This record gives sequence, structure tokens and C-alpha cells, in this order.
Amino acid sequence: MTRLRGKVVSGDSCLEFDFALATDAQDDDIVNMIAQPFELQINLERRRTSWTPDFLIERRAGPRELVEVKPLAKIRSADPDKNAEARARLDACRVAAEEAGYLFRLVTEQEIRIEPMLYNARLIHRHNGPFADNALLLKAVLAFGTLGPCPTVSDLGAVVGQPSAAIELAIRLDRLGHLRLDRTRRIGRSTVFELVGASAEVKR
Repeated sequence: MTRLRGKVVSGDSCLEFDFALATDAQDDDIVNMIAQPFELQINLERRRTSWTPDFLIERRAGPRELVEVKPLAKIRSADPDKNAEARARLDACRVAAEEAGYLFRLVTEQEIRIEPMLYNARLIHRHNGPFADNALLLKAVLAFGTLGPCPTVSDLGAVVGQPSAAIELAIRLDRLGHLRLDRTRRIGRSTVFELVGASAEVKR
């Protein structure tokens, strides 16, 4: 997790891995994420059993959250009995989470495997590793005043004389809060961005 100083968060499926990637890319407020944090007791048809959430997410603001990641096929069966059983278990998990003081969230591929969000999440993860060229990042920030209107990622690489580093520079500066990339399409050299905060003042 690039937001958590490289903390390794495990998963039991590709869908869980994709959820972690999307969370890392999209959730600016996250301060911790733990896979399979603990067991909670749940009540199912007058019997007690246990449930281990897939993830615990903690944020700077707001309540902590227990997340269950499930493929749609597991909760939308053609068999009415299996559907009822899945709904009953999810309801029991929600009750147990709330009684323990957590929010409960169910996520499926419909919330995770959205494009271009997942493509961008993978790209953001790739370019936010631990080894950054801080001198080049500073050079880019100092060059903001030379950018024209509606600058692109390619423009950013050009003003620092490092076209090949343009995408990584833009992604790191987005994470640092100097600019905001347009994420409505796949991030690339033609992606536009706007400067924010103090960086926008430099431009003015």
C-alpha cells in the first residue's frame, strides 16, 4: 500500500487484490488497512458461527469500517435458497459489525472493476514506489509558472526536460497534492490536470 509506507496487505483472491489497489489509489483519508483483522460472532438461524472480515479500514476522519469482498456470483445465485442464505449471512455480518462499533461495507466487482478507475489505480500504484527523484519533483513544481492553460502530462515532462518521466512525475505530484489529474479517462501523456493549493497560486 503506497499510502501506508509500503505496508503489505494480503488478500485471498484477485478481486481482493484489486480492491486493495483501488483503495490505495482513491482513498485519500486512509491511515491503516488490515487483512482479516479478527473474528466476530454472528447469529444465523438460531445458531452462532464466526465471521472474519476481509479488511479493516481506518481513516483520519469518520468511523472504522469492516469490508467484505464478494463476487456477485456468490450473492446472486439462480437458486432462491442460496440467495436467501447469502442475504441472511450478510445481514448478520452487518449487525455484528455495527454492534462492535464499525461500519459494514459489501463490495463486489461492480464497485471494484470499474474502468478507467482500476486501470488508473494500477498505474498510480506502479509509480508511487519508495524511490522518488525529489530533485526532479522540485524542478517540476518550480516550473509550474511556465505551463500554459490546460496543461497535459506531456507538457509537464517537457518543461523539466524529462519526457520519459512525465507520467510518474504527474502521478507523484497528484499524490503530494500539487495537482489534480483528470481521472475520467485512462491516465496517459495526453491527460490534462489542474494545479491546486499553493501550486495554483504559483501559476497565478
